[in-house]
Amino acid sequence: MATQKLFFLLLSSFAIIQMASAADPDITFDFVVPSHVTAPVDGNFFTFTAIRAFVGAQPPPNFKVTKASMAEFPALNGQSVSLAVLQFPAGTTNPPHTHPRSAELLFIVQGSLQVGFVDTTNKLFSQTLQAGDMFVFPKGLVHFQYNADAQNLQQQFLPFEVQMQELYLFPLLYSPQVLMIQSWLNHSRQMLLPLKLSMLVLLPSRENRIY
Repeated sequence: MATQKLFFLLLSSFAIIQMASAADPDITFDFVVPSHVTAPVDGNFFTFTAIRAFVGAQPPPNFKVTKASMAEFPALNGQSVSLAVLQFPAGTTNPPHTHPRSAELLFIVQGSLQVGFVDTTNKLFSQTLQAGDMFVFPKGLVHFQYNADAQNLQQQFLPFEVQMQELYLFPLLYSPQVLMIQSWLNHSRQMLLPLKLSMLVLLPSRENRIY
């Protein structure tokens, strides 16, 4: 219960913070109503209820992403903000990817999670997070998350500073698990370089683009 209260407090804070809008165009009015909406706009238009399904639900068998972007929540149009809920069953991975137009702020609700990103100098930044922790992935950098726990589910919430969560997947020579193990064992820069280059040099193709 305490964790849930903390999450909703943080989520409310994100909603009132004026985020940087460089990635999305500014609107000159309060909000945008889709053309197909003909009824008077009320509080229901600004309410998203799909995340209720997580309360008391059984964990999914595979890694699962539930998005609240403009496609799922039209009230976000023009607001430069969106949210994603990620569920990691034991041993699952969110493969290396990047968001070219947005930073990613991660909040751990349940379990622990191993995360990492690589900057433009090929330096790896990794961390093991616990419930209640937050971690930021800078805009446009390749990053990943991995649940190394062999038994327990992990859940996280991701606010974005764009209304549509554009995402590119990157092919890897090695898995995130190998990357994390090499980092923990303090392997040399030469050992990590092939993996880092595989993440940075290979440009994403249109087939790897996900909205």
